[in-house]
Amino acid sequence: MSGQHVHRIYANIVLAFILLLTYACGSNGPAGMGNDQDNSPTYSIGGAIKGLIGTGLVLQNNGTDNLVIEDNGTFNFSTQIADDNQINVTILSQPTNPLQLCQVINGNQMVNGSHISNVEVECICGLLEEFNGEINANYWQSSAQYRRELVDGALQYTLETNSNYDSDYLSFKDESCGSVSMDTTITNTHIDGIGTAVFMTRLESCGYHSSTPGERMGRRTGDVFAAVELRGSHAPFQAYYYVFKCIDDRCGDQNSVELLSPGAVGSNLLGQVALGESARLLIDWDRLSPRQFSFQLNNNPIVTFDPVAAGAPIDAVEANAPEKYFGVRTSLNNPDDTAYMTATFDNVMINDRRYDDFDAMTYPDGSLWGQTHGTIGVDNGRLVMETGKEYTGDFSVDNGDHTTSLYSNTDLIPNQEIVTADISMDSGSLIIDNGGHITEGDAVIEMTFRPPEMEERDWTNAFLIQAGLRERPSGVTAAVRVIGCADSSCLERYLDETQTFNTVTENDIFYHFSIENTDNGIINIFIDNSERISFDLSTFSEFATTEFKSVGLKTLSRGTDVVGDEALIRANFDNVQVGSPN
Repeated sequence: MSGQHVHRIYANIVLAFILLLTYACGSNGPAGMGNDQDNSPTYSIGGAIKGLIGTGLVLQNNGTDNLVIEDNGTFNFSTQIADDNQINVTILSQPTNPLQLCQVINGNQMVNGSHISNVEVECICGLLEEFNGEINANYWQSSAQYRRELVDGALQYTLETNSNYDSDYLSFKDESCGSVSMDTTITNTHIDGIGTAVFMTRLESCGYHSSTPGERMGRRTGDVFAAVELRGSHAPFQAYYYVFKCIDDRCGDQNSVELLSPGAVGSNLLGQVALGESARLLIDWDRLSPRQFSFQLNNNPIVTFDPVAAGAPIDAVEANAPEKYFGVRTSLNNPDDTAYMTATFDNVMINDRRYDDFDAMTYPDGSLWGQTHGTIGVDNGRLVMETGKEYTGDFSVDNGDHTTSLYSNTDLIPNQEIVTADISMDSGSLIIDNGGHITEGDAVIEMTFRPPEMEERDWTNAFLIQAGLRERPSGVTAAVRVIGCADSSCLERYLDETQTFNTVTENDIFYHFSIENTDNGIINIFIDNSERISFDLSTFSEFATTEFKSVGLKTLSRGTDVVGDEALIRANFDNVQVGSPN
């Protein structure tokens, strides 16, 4: 054998070894066409991984060529396959930590003169969440734990974040834009990790948009908003103001708004505030300066901005009432870090009249705020959620639902449409009903079906299946509710049906609920894997066009329409599963 031939064989061995190392480490680089010893063409076999969270996933092709997968993205097997040969991509071992179930799509096919790159591996969580630590940012849209409570006559927010960012806000129910002001103080900040955290409080208000008169509260195309933010990575914090216009009905990100105010990305510095120092924030529209926004920090000079001159079609004659709110937010540039902040709010004023000084109740005044009370956090290996409402004199406001909720990340939703959870109603729950509508509260797991590509703000033709515990003055029952939404806000419904289980339930005991969507449109709901309630949604043409989109965990309170009514729901959730771990 010639030295040149030996050298060529050695080079091929080294190249093959390098390729093996590359793809065993999850490289997503393309594999080129190779040649075997008889020079017949061979082709690379690969595809994409989606939904992987755990470790230990190993793929095979044709019962060999083991490939360890470490992350989502593209993959390629190291061994190429000759033309006109079959491939059979299978899973040798499923991921663990957490346990997941992965399935192969397009795994069986023939090589037909080209590389194969359409093999898909989708992974779902068998055990979605046990709540043994912090709320897992990989699982939930909101990974934060937050508390809103009244402390020494002020509303105190504490927000703990273990993802890229998280926030919590309290919305106003006043229907005038006018003047809005409040005192805010960032009292405590902390970060564990190697990155940087930005801590922020935000006050936002609105201007009237004449082309959408009479619409419900919310963001709509053409609506104009102004905000003041107190933010920074460390003290002193900077106060900025912004003015922006909604260019579509989402109005929730930089691609759906147009910044009207000048400055870098629309931000304009009002001043600085030290840690622990109270800052008086003011936004005024149309009153101090006609059809203009005015801003002020503490007793500094008032700054004005004319949004109409900047192209905003607003008019005070026909009043619309978009959202306005205040709240807290923490952002992390390293998602592996954790951070928390505490801020207080006090002396909220609307048009120079006291709106809420937070001195009167055990939780904020339900006639004034879109959310009156809510906590979410992990305690002793379970998720604890609380929500509450008290009658304050406005029937139309008090009698509505108040919700505290947590929703799953949509990329975790599997083809196996089974959701289970253990739920208990805490003995700390309180229902006082002095007559009128029935005062009650729920703790539920929710399975949501939505039309493909539907915006999150649009609920048209969506279906919500809720199963859980319901508290009334007479006691606790287990119930199921199916809602079919007829409009974007789900205020109008073509289906709204509730059924109860026969199982006798009580406080402080966990009950296992399971919701299963069968292939024929039958929804089966079980309690403790025994008693079953079924709904036939196959007769609804709208259901045939929906997909399983998310899992929600919720506490709700409603019905406080008579003086003395009160509803405070505290519930525990554990062992939330999507699909089967077996």
